[in-house]
Amino acid sequence: VRRSRGADLDALIDFNCKIHHFVPNAHASIAAMTRDLLQSRCPGVTEDAFSLILERSSGKIVSAMAFIPQTWNYDGIAFGVGRPELVGTDRAFRGQGLVRHQFELFHQWCALHNLNVQAITGIPFFYRQFGYEFAAPSGGGRMAFAPQQLPVLEPNTCESFVFRIATIADLTWIAANYQRGCERYLLSTQRSNDDWCYELEGKDILNIHKVETWVIQLTDGDPVGFLLCHKATGADANKLAFWYDLVPGFHWRQVTPAALRFLHQRGQYDAAHWGDSSLGVGLALGEDHPAYESAGEWLPNRLDSGAWYIRMADVSEFLRRIVPVLQKRLAQTEFNDFSGDLRLSNYHGGTRVSIQQGEIVAVEAYRPQDWEDTDAAFVNQSWLQLLLGF
Repeated sequence: VRRSRGADLDALIDFNCKIHHFVPNAHASIAAMTRDLLQSRCPGVTEDAFSLILERSSGKIVSAMAFIPQTWNYDGIAFGVGRPELVGTDRAFRGQGLVRHQFELFHQWCALHNLNVQAITGIPFFYRQFGYEFAAPSGGGRMAFAPQQLPVLEPNTCESFVFRIATIADLTWIAANYQRGCERYLLSTQRSNDDWCYELEGKDILNIHKVETWVIQLTDGDPVGFLLCHKATGADANKLAFWYDLVPGFHWRQVTPAALRFLHQRGQYDAAHWGDSSLGVGLALGEDHPAYESAGEWLPNRLDSGAWYIRMADVSEFLRRIVPVLQKRLAQTEFNDFSGDLRLSNYHGGTRVSIQQGEIVAVEAYRPQDWEDTDAAFVNQSWLQLLLGF
């Protein structure tokens, strides 16, 4: 067992493409993602980003996973997150606990790097065995599966908005609008300038997570918003925007018809390029977004949301971090002058929140003396669903 090195690139690409063959265009998209991570193109990721388990006799990789650091926000308060990715084991070596061992190493790495929370998407229910729980919403949106469902431009009129690919010169403006959009959500990802530069110019065009960043502007050139949409891979010609924001002063009803027509146009281009005739257009902006209210008649089909697996190594530390949010919530309730302790337990451990006249004065771990020694009890990590809005 060891960490990856630059010289492992070719072997790791071969391994990941073999393991994750079900991904659309895997031989190119998974290879590009692996290359971006191992060659340190992704901010915060170095060439030792993967844990590797090798067979002694042959030296070949039989199991691997990537360790990716991120920063998320909880109602505006930053916290560190560790993202495991590209988790897999050669079929001939499964059932020997190799993934479990790497998760143990990953959790140690997260502790060393002050990443108290871990998050992953993947096989339904599989990651519960490593201490993870479905605890935060993921995805969701609205779709049109036929062009005739989309808004039509009135005859003898021109679009009021044009779309152009974003450049580095747009990043300060995009980042500010992205940050304002994040205020809608309990959970969001914090993106640095390096993250945005990587997205625009550093990420391989074939990377499975490559996105297109489009600036929306008036025909006279003033920007009014931006779109992030997925890059076509050849297996799915549906064109989805998964981030969409406007500057103050412009309304969703004004801009969204043009945005949907633009996505349809881009989707047709992608479908022609990949030889795919199926085509849908949609806004995959999560379970709720203000654009949905204005686009309901054009996007009648609902995209179901999924869930993030979340693990929290130290519940008490996380609650201490978000005390300002909890304090604000408490002040808005009828318990704003409460004094006492609130004990939260998962039966083998717990957290005590001490409150004096409506002020949170301490958050500390405690061990329940028996199953009744608590005010609210949750099995395993299911309490995370309450905390993270799932």
